[in-house]
Amino acid sequence: MASNGDMDALKNIRITALNPGIEILQGPAQDDGTPSWILYNPVSNKYFRIGWAEYECLARFNGGQDIDALIRAVRNETTLSPAPEDIAALFVFLKRHGFIPSSAADRPSAEPHWLSRLLHGYLFFTIPLFKPQATLNRAMPYAGFLYTRGFFYFWLLTLCAGVFLTLPRLDEFMNTFMRLWSPEGLAIMAIAFVGIKVIHECAHALTAARHGVYVPHMGLAFMVLYPMLYTETTGAWRLKSRFARMQIGLAGVAAELVIAAGALIGWHMLPPASLGQAICFSAVIISLAGSLLINLNPLMRFDGYYVLSDALGIENLHKRATDFARWHLRRLLFAFKDASPEMVPAARQRFMIAFGYAVIVYRFFLFLGIALLVYHVFFKPLGLILMMVEIYFFIMMPALSEFVIWLRRRGDIFNATRGRLVMGALGMLVIAGFVPWQTSAHVPAMRHAAQFQMIYAPAPSAILQVGEIAPGALVRQGDLLVALQSNELSRDIAREEARLKGFETLARRSQSNIAIRQKYAGLDNDIETLKSRLKALREREAQLVIHAAFDGVITDVNPDIHARRFIRPDEPILSLVGPGQAGITGYLDEAQLRRMGDNPKAEFFPDATVWGGKSSEDIHFVRVDTVAAKTLDWPDLSSVYGGAIAADPYRDPAEGEGLVPRTSHYRISFTQDTQGRDVPVTERGVLVISAKAQSPVMRVLRGAYDTVLREIGFN
Repeated sequence: MASNGDMDALKNIRITALNPGIEILQGPAQDDGTPSWILYNPVSNKYFRIGWAEYECLARFNGGQDIDALIRAVRNETTLSPAPEDIAALFVFLKRHGFIPSSAADRPSAEPHWLSRLLHGYLFFTIPLFKPQATLNRAMPYAGFLYTRGFFYFWLLTLCAGVFLTLPRLDEFMNTFMRLWSPEGLAIMAIAFVGIKVIHECAHALTAARHGVYVPHMGLAFMVLYPMLYTETTGAWRLKSRFARMQIGLAGVAAELVIAAGALIGWHMLPPASLGQAICFSAVIISLAGSLLINLNPLMRFDGYYVLSDALGIENLHKRATDFARWHLRRLLFAFKDASPEMVPAARQRFMIAFGYAVIVYRFFLFLGIALLVYHVFFKPLGLILMMVEIYFFIMMPALSEFVIWLRRRGDIFNATRGRLVMGALGMLVIAGFVPWQTSAHVPAMRHAAQFQMIYAPAPSAILQVGEIAPGALVRQGDLLVALQSNELSRDIAREEARLKGFETLARRSQSNIAIRQKYAGLDNDIETLKSRLKALREREAQLVIHAAFDGVITDVNPDIHARRFIRPDEPILSLVGPGQAGITGYLDEAQLRRMGDNPKAEFFPDATVWGGKSSEDIHFVRVDTVAAKTLDWPDLSSVYGGAIAADPYRDPAEGEGLVPRTSHYRISFTQDTQGRDVPVTERGVLVISAKAQSPVMRVLRGAYDTVLREIGFN
């Protein structure tokens, strides 16, 4: 609808004829049975669907008449009775989209601001590569068999047969995937992906040309710098038949399913673990995953969306469905009595509402994922800035636009009982968000024995003697646990002893023989080096006789331990746990560290009892580190092993392997009295620690502030 300003500006304007080249094409009938037309602008290559009233007005755009004359002509020659506001709205639409001559003052409103183009241009842009129409025309006489029923049923049966043959060998089929995780396998998948997508787009282009649609170009589209092929088939809107448009939309998916059917049969016919079988597997996975998860997803603006739109006869489906969802949300929350955005049957209305909610939820997570992708793709701090821009434009702005409507209609909201209740509940949530009621910090932690010894063989060895190491047995400090013998270590010691003896003999002779002394000038240093090496070897030999380092209980005994058995250094023998006390180690993030007091109280909840379970008692604070931990002492707390702390594995030749937290974490330690209680050797859980009061909103804002400072390098 045109605004009052538009009406005033158009009262004295004389209507001009449409620009040269503008086409008005017959379209399909609308849901109410009335005819429709398609308005095409070849300059911008854009199509717009118009109704009966708009068409009758455009048919009388002879140029020179004013609005009143046009209204009289429509009323006299048809059964329609348009209002001046309707003509004004149509005139504004035509000017903004270039269908009639427009003044310079009108043109900026038709194009996005340069800043908007700059911010969003990198998200999606296209590069036309070639014009395929001539090639399509030459191929058309030879491609007719692709659209026959016999061709369709043959490949449908082939696909069903392939699935039937694969079900008994599903494990073997999926194991092929693991063999592709290599440079050669990834190269095969990349080549297969490109080839399949080329065929996908060629199928769109060929089907469009078959229905008489001009294909101006094909090329590359970049979505968040991710390249994908595309085919320009906008001209499909010229077709009156919905079925023809659906055929064009489904052509790429149909081509991929044909590829999947042939490749699935090929996988069964080719030798196992061969290159051909790997290519067939890649083709099956890429075709089926691309077709079912992406191309046919109606929540994304790919093939599935346009096919569903044509099947339902609803253009601009996403926008219209979200309008229904927002309208329903206002009725649900505030009992608004507004009319629905469109007059449609009840079943169609329910579908539009449900689909609109699905689109809103899907877009939220999609744009959030795009924002995170932008954050990781671009260098810092540009990635952070672009992420915040995307979140603002694509997530916050739609929410703010809805909130502005609520603000403008606050009178209607507070006049309704339901509206007052909802706004009261929202107000309470806002107050709860700012009130500092959170007086505890939840910290991932590991409970473990304060005294714990895992026994390994110090070298490849044979077991000579085994002590009393039954599970649950009590041992005293110094008791024999296991005695080992390493033949390799014994040979090294014998060899070094022989070398030392020989060097010592030479040293004695050199005292009376000048020639020997000159020949072996560094003999004394060699003797000292051999003595140090021999001492280290004997210390390792002494470690082969393993004693209990403290009083404790035997646990986790290797059942294969017995005399005369060979054992490797990486094979555990047993564990020794000291009774009476356990340690609890947690890791605080920076925000939690600031909230810690001098002597915080804590409770420990094992993972198995976090929801409603009883906490552990008799926990005493020991210390909290003021320097961030370089590595995690307990791998089970890391995200690599299903824990809550995001960490990455690393390997250093000097320091060995470990897990490094992605953000700063600080170790906090507690002890627990466990006398008379059975406590597992290690147990993952959550420490609930008393902390300074904080509001949820301030916690989120502080975390965001810390993230910004960290990413731009100010801390």
